[in-house]
Amino acid sequence: MFNLAKRQLPWLGLLSLFILTQYIRWPEPLGIDQSLFACFGLWLPQGDVPYLDLWDSKPPAIFYLYALTFGLLGSDAASIRILDGLATGVGALLVYILGCRFERAAGLWAAASYLLFANMPGLMGLWSSAQAETFIGPLVVLSLLAVAHERPRPLALFAAGLLLGLAGLFKVPALLLILPIGLYLGLGKDIRGLFWLGGGVVVPPLLAAFYFCYQDVLSLLYEAVFSYSLLYREGAVPVEFWSVSVQVLRTFIAECTLFWALSVLGGAQLIFKGLGRESGNRRLVILILSWWVCAYAVVWGQGQFAVYHFLLLLAPSAVLCGFGLSRIGVGILKSGPGRWLWRSVLGAILLLVSLLDVPAYVRLYSPNLSYLSGRIDEPTFLQHPWPGAGAPQRDQEVGNYIAASSAPAETILVWGLAPAVYFYAGRRPATRYIFHHLLLTDAPISLQLPGLEQRQREFIRQLERDPPAYILVGREDQNRFEPRESYEQMRRYPAFHHFVQQNYVPDRAWVGLLIYRRADI
Repeated sequence: MFNLAKRQLPWLGLLSLFILTQYIRWPEPLGIDQSLFACFGLWLPQGDVPYLDLWDSKPPAIFYLYALTFGLLGSDAASIRILDGLATGVGALLVYILGCRFERAAGLWAAASYLLFANMPGLMGLWSSAQAETFIGPLVVLSLLAVAHERPRPLALFAAGLLLGLAGLFKVPALLLILPIGLYLGLGKDIRGLFWLGGGVVVPPLLAAFYFCYQDVLSLLYEAVFSYSLLYREGAVPVEFWSVSVQVLRTFIAECTLFWALSVLGGAQLIFKGLGRESGNRRLVILILSWWVCAYAVVWGQGQFAVYHFLLLLAPSAVLCGFGLSRIGVGILKSGPGRWLWRSVLGAILLLVSLLDVPAYVRLYSPNLSYLSGRIDEPTFLQHPWPGAGAPQRDQEVGNYIAASSAPAETILVWGLAPAVYFYAGRRPATRYIFHHLLLTDAPISLQLPGLEQRQREFIRQLERDPPAYILVGREDQNRFEPRESYEQMRRYPAFHHFVQQNYVPDRAWVGLLIYRRADI
């Protein structure tokens, strides 16, 4: 009985860690990105088509995943937290299975690392919740598990290709993660397997292309996902290979110091401790290490340095962490005096680094604990300045106000950086531009993307054809992509400014938002 309880103790520890992290993060509001995806989740099931009726620059998989989640769990913020928690739990389970290909202790430490570092302060809390990268990781791990055999079966390779093709529908650069499996098969001289893998990879993109071609929006998808995204990337940072590479690595080290150190330690252990002596193990070691490198390359490929992009490194780094931590534990418990000493010193250094991370965890999650323990109320909790969250209390209040003051069939226009208002109000956007009104202004990216005058004419025609009940205009919301605040951009757009002056009256003002009501309401 004692031995049985001892064997179950690690699982109880992992389950407790999972429940604890989900409990602490449960009350978090939606971030800006999650609010945008939630709008797709609301209106795609009602017949809207991405890029035609609702615009964003990401590939379509994340939009349909949110729509599926809302259909199964309900259209509210809690469903998104559940979705994020499920993805995190599945990811931890999968890296456990992959880590066990080396040894059980490595699998357990890998799962623990995954659960802990999925919530690290460097990823800035709610900003990293339910992002495309959250779901790419488990898809890639599952594909690796399907092929990580001496001679993987053709159907397993085809299934792995399907998973990687689906990952590409979340983020196009994720298709680079085909390379580690291709290298693994190449080392095994499995040329036929490469064809099976490639056959699976092309299926999801082809199905998506056929669907959007049928909807007659393939050109709009290309413009958003490729043309616009390249301009957006260059607006974030010029494409200079070495400087960008160094900056991405510096960001990862600075934001995720302990995680990076443990992954490097684990990688060094894999390279130098002789696990690659057998052919199968050697290929598996190369698979894991090349996966880490390719994940870094995908982060580089996006080049925007949004910290949640580093979620792509979560799974491979967790596997490396698991091996590194298991080796430290084995060395401390079983090695001779000399090795025991240096590994104890190494463990103490890592413990010190982790303790230095504790204040960052406290700063990020202390408001959550204060709210859950009843020390602060919800409005105070929602005023916490989370990165990437916008202004959740204001957005909820404004959304509730508009929902109470307008008919369900009415539309609204948010001319600013507050897509959550659409979600909380439950009102459709008046145009397809939920998020990026910069495409209608003289912002640098908008000027570089052809067709500005046509987009502006289409925008005004749509407003005149179906005037929204309310127009909300942002104040002091300029950023590196939109160097002028939204209110100033409205004044610099004569046709839009004239439309507002002629048809709307000032209604109310919240911090950072001016609200105009249609004159006939």
